[in-house]
Amino acid sequence: MSRSLLVATLLAMTAPGCASGGEDPAAGAPGGEYTLQPGERVGLADDTALRYVGVMSDSRCPPGAKCIRAGEAEVRFELTPQGGPPTTVDVITPDAPTASGAGWRLELISLEFGDAPAARVRLDR
Repeated sequence: MSRSLLVATLLAMTAPGCASGGEDPAAGAPGGEYTLQPGERVGLADDTALRYVGVMSDSRCPPGAKCIRAGEAEVRFELTPQGGPPTTVDVITPDAPTASGAGWRLELISLEFGDAPAARVRLDR
């Protein structure tokens, strides 16, 4: 294996994931907001990692459609403390856009539409 391929492989294996929105994922301070794609993770201040698993179900009325009811989406996240097992956190919008796990409170601010919708979340202690 070439040296550059080895370095690239090691970096990919140890990278914590990506988060967009201008925040430093390593900082992960309480009150931080993150926009994540399914599968992405962000490291939090206490060495807990938040991973956006994905949308488990989505019956929301799509943009531009006329619907009898708004519908809801079930969005799954995992909070994993350093060295501990993951805690599954399901958020159901619009009725229960907040949930708690592993000492953190997660609020789903927005959820895009599509096959792999981005989720914007706020985390607090």
